[in-house]
Amino acid sequence: MAHQRSIAGIETNPAVLGGKPVIAGTRIGVDLILEKSAMARQLMRSCGITHGFPANRC
Repeated sequence: MAHQRSIAGIETNPAVLGGKPVIAGTRIGVDLILEKSAMARQLMRSCGITHGFPANRC
């Protein structure tokens, strides 16, 4: 089957990660990127970072 693009830079292909959406030309799943982004956001909130970088570290 041919690659199917739904959003620029994201593609699906049954031969890559079982057809999950991936970053085009890689085997990096969109779900992994979203998971890591959510983890980073949670860490920033737990450290009290709301905008920019803090003066002191966690």
